[in-house]
Amino acid sequence: HRYTGNFVEALKDKQRAWELDPLSPVTHWDISYSYLVGGRYAEAIQWSHRTIDLAPRNLDSYICGLLASARAGQFDEMHRLLAAARQNMQEAGGMLELTAAHCAIMEKNLPEARRCLAQAAALSEKGQVPPGYLGYLYLLVGETDQARVWLQRGCEVNDPSLTWTEQVDLDVIAANPLTRPILDQSPLKELREIRQR
Repeated sequence: HRYTGNFVEALKDKQRAWELDPLSPVTHWDISYSYLVGGRYAEAIQWSHRTIDLAPRNLDSYICGLLASARAGQFDEMHRLLAAARQNMQEAGGMLELTAAHCAIMEKNLPEARRCLAQAAALSEKGQVPPGYLGYLYLLVGETDQARVWLQRGCEVNDPSLTWTEQVDLDVIAANPLTRPILDQSPLKELREIRQR
């Protein structure tokens, strides 16, 4: 439901899962993510904090709160969460750097975003970085050549990050003539058609 834009049904299913297993960090994260997708940022942040309480050493616990606080313009909260994530996961690697880069982009701090992207790219050989998400973020900072390389790599390896509705906007990729052809490849072509229905 969530990936096809049916926020209400997604949240209803996740709330039922939480009732059945109220101590599951995964269920807490799913609820936080559903609120994020639905644009209800205060609830996404609240559920992210609850997830962190259950699993403070799991990066997923922080991601929804980070993205929600950045989208809501609550940059102090975003920086607190980012500092906590860095403290609790000193070996989190590329995904933490990508999330930090995404937050920096939303804060309009492009030098910090580029620094984080460079660190993430350096970790890519260790398999710690989803290439599609890295490519998308390079596109957001205006580095189209890098974006095209990483997005193509993501497509070739069927990188699931390209389906993350709240991290990767396929319309942004389509708007750039240099990256638009990537969307004509499977499975992105089919995914975009489903989302446009």
